[in-house]
Amino acid sequence: MKLQDIFNKASAHLSAMDGPCMDGSSCAYRDGKGGMCAVGVFITDEHYTSAIENVGIADGSKGSLVRQVVARSMGLDALTNEQVRLFSALQDAHDEWDSEAGAEYEDHSEFMESSLENIRNRFDLECLS
Repeated sequence: MKLQDIFNKASAHLSAMDGPCMDGSSCAYRDGKGGMCAVGVFITDEHYTSAIENVGIADGSKGSLVRQVVARSMGLDALTNEQVRLFSALQDAHDEWDSEAGAEYEDHSEFMESSLENIRNRFDLECLS
């Protein structure tokens, strides 16, 4: 899957959300109520395991299971370094939604729009139309 396709799917998903996907007080890939985060939306039911919760996709060796789950869900043997970097940036945007960074914005959709614009520019991607 191309970076643009990943960005488009995650952007559309994040833009449609009312808030971050949470399990208690922690951001989650899945919240048990049908909610999914920016990375969780790429994980199929077949490959999901609760063992990935509370581990970031870019968390070194701890994140290897997350990377494997996402890759297999996408029909890949492994994610490229660029895909991991993009997923990590999208995960950070999701996880920062309810943080102090997000609190600076009057509404969370403004924060998400700004975050996605920064990611789009960082990875030289086209604007989601």
